Order: sequence, then C-alpha cells, then structure tokens
Amino acid sequence: MRGAGKSGSNRFSQAFGNGSKIGKSFGGSFKKAFGSSARGVADDVLKPLKRDAAQASSKASAALLNYRQATVNVQQAQERLNSAIARYGSDSTQAQTASINLEKAQLRQATALDNSNDAAERLADAKKALKAAEDELAKGTNTVSGSMKTMASSFSLDSRASAGANPPSPDSLERSAASCVACSA
Repeated sequence: MRGAGKSGSNRFSQAFGNGSKIGKSFGGSFKKAFGSSARGVADDVLKPLKRDAAQASSKASAALLNYRQATVNVQQAQERLNSAIARYGSDSTQAQTASINLEKAQLRQATALDNSNDAAERLADAKKALKAAEDELAKGTNTVSGSMKTMASSFSLDSRASAGANPPSPDSLERSAASCVACSA
C-alpha cells in the first residue's frame, strides 16, 4: 500500500514538473510570437511614415542645393552688371541687359528660398509625424505588455488559489494516493 502511494506521489511530481516545463515553454513561445508580431505591426505602421520622411529629406536637400545655386547665379549676375557698367557705362544697353538678368536671378533666388523653406517645413512635419507614431506605438506596446503581465499574474494567482497557497507535502500525497488505491480495490 505504501509503495502504491509513493508511486502515485512520484507520478504526480513528474506530471507537475512536466507541466511546469510545458508552461514555461508555452510562455516563452508566446512572448516571442507576440514580440515579433508587435514589431511587424510597428513596421507596417511606420514604413509609410519613414518613406515620407526620407522623401521629404531628399526634397529638402534638393531645394537647398537649388537655393545655393541660385545664390551663386545672383553673384555671377552682379559681377556681370559691374563689369558691363565698368566697360560700357551705366546707361549702356549691355548694363541694362545685365541689370535685368540680375533681377531675374534675384527672383529665382527668392523662389528657391521659398521652396527650400517649404521643403524644410514638410521635412519637419514628416519627422514630427514619424516621432509621434513611434511614441504612440511605444506607449501602446507598453500598455499591452503591462496588460499581459497583469493577465499572467492573475493566472498565476488563480492557479495558486486553486492549488492552495502551499504545495501538498509528499506525506499528504502518499495518503491521497493510498486512499485512491484503497477506493479502487
């Protein structure tokens, strides 16, 4: 009779130990799957925003280069005007043509400056949108992670409550197994 109790106790301990291993394995797999799923969702949400920020950055760089080139063109037009005035006089047609070309270059420079400022604003807006989405996803992930921890701890508390706060002693397991063997005999 005592041997049957020990046998039942050993089998229960083995099953309980295997259940613990299975639970840990399941929990680890669930955590990995949730993490990769959350990263996948984050990538899907952030991908268009990252693309928008990259395009805005590229356009801002191009607009800045156009402004710099327009500034160089204004300087060249000013030099041509100065040269025409020095060579032909301020009332000459060459000087008047150079003056008109300088005004055109200055207008193109002003337009390039406006375009550069607009592109810089669009870049700032794209970066703000990306940052806001990243922050929101991080906050959402932390909220979900906290919810998962709460749920896991409630499972843990429920299982302790149903199993009793203290695990059964080997002697009580032997008595339980012995009584079961006696019932079936």
